[in-house]
Amino acid sequence: MRVVAKKSYSQPSSFWANCGALFKAALENSPPDEMMDRLNILASKLGVRTRAVYQMTSMAKLFGLSPQRLQTPEMRAHKLLGNCGTCKMAGRCFTNAKGKKDDHAHVSPKACPNFLEFQTMAREIGSRSAIKNKLL
Repeated sequence: MRVVAKKSYSQPSSFWANCGALFKAALENSPPDEMMDRLNILASKLGVRTRAVYQMTSMAKLFGLSPQRLQTPEMRAHKLLGNCGTCKMAGRCFTNAKGKKDDHAHVSPKACPNFLEFQTMAREIGSRSAIKNKLL
C-alpha cells in the first residue's frame, strides 16, 4: 500500500500577514481621512491656522456633521474655514490648558462663528446629535 501526502490548500502565513497589512492600509485610507486631508490642504491654501480644521470638525461633530458634509458644496468649506480662521476665540475650543487637542469644547458652541451654518446643516439632515446636545 502506498501513502500519498495530501495536498494542502491552505495559504502560507505570509499570505495572511499581507492580507492583514492590506486591510490595515485600507482602514487608514478611509474616506473620512481623505476628507480631513482635503480640509487641511484647503486650510493651508487659505492661510488658516493649523488647528482650525480639527477644531471646526470637532465642533461639527457636536451637531452630528461629518467632514464630508462640511465640504459639500465646496464653497461651504471655504466659508466655514474662513470663519474659523478669524474667530476671536481662536485656539480655545477643543484645546486643553496645555494647548493640546482635547475632546471637550471648553467654549459654548453658540459662541462659534459657524454656529448658524452648523445649525442649518444639522436641520437639513435631521441630526439627532444636535437635538441631543440641545443645539437645535
